[in-house]
Amino acid sequence: MPNNIPVNQTIESKIFLLRQMVNMRLFAEFKHSFLGWAWLIIYPLFTITTWLFIKQAGVINPGETEVPYYAYVLLGIVSWGFFFEAYKNCSNIFNNYGKIVLVNKLPLGIIVLSEFCVSFIKFLIPFSLTILFFLISGISIHIQILISIMPILILGLLGTCLGLLIGTLSGIAKDFSFFFDNIMRLVMLLTPIIYSPKVMNGTLAKINFYNPLNYLINSIRNLIFEGTWYEFSNTILWISLVIILFALILRFFIKEFPTILERSNI
Repeated sequence: MPNNIPVNQTIESKIFLLRQMVNMRLFAEFKHSFLGWAWLIIYPLFTITTWLFIKQAGVINPGETEVPYYAYVLLGIVSWGFFFEAYKNCSNIFNNYGKIVLVNKLPLGIIVLSEFCVSFIKFLIPFSLTILFFLISGISIHIQILISIMPILILGLLGTCLGLLIGTLSGIAKDFSFFFDNIMRLVMLLTPIIYSPKVMNGTLAKINFYNPLNYLINSIRNLIFEGTWYEFSNTILWISLVIILFALILRFFIKEFPTILERSNI
């Protein structure tokens, strides 16, 4: 852009670009789907039905939860969905925007922000319906739900960090993407999403001590249901580390994007 353009107009143009990119992504996401946006509701319901069946069959012992198990799992799965959606969207930036960036010189920061916004919008719909369902079911929601936005946003930021990192590595070798996508499935099973942290012991407890998802997802649930943080000091530590990590990875991503794009021949 020319240097004589006013700052406010530059900001307005970036906001307009962001809105257009978000609208384009959301439209493209479901235009070839018969059920469209309904999948945002169907998927978590299908997943929770699966885990409820497994629990009733006695295959797993999730431990004691302060709220009905279906509510515990549903909120955990919806939260995980936001993290994983942000991860997948940002890990595919090279494939989805590579040629566009080379031709149109789109700001990478706007692209990353648009992918985060798309992930958040797709999370907000099932999350809002989940909270409404809890209220209708008679499950108490604490006023601290307003504070839960902090760990929720950090959860998405963590997914963005990992997505940018894996996307960068995948630009060098495609194997990284396939490998880490499968690692993420394992991480979901290890993280207290379908089971209570009260049953964690031994190796599982050691793994989750260093697992930021453990603190973020449990804090989201605790704030919504009980109005308290999960292991407050450790959660705040991880929130700080994720913010620092995001700043470093974003800077690295923007700096190395053109070089890796040329090498990957996208």
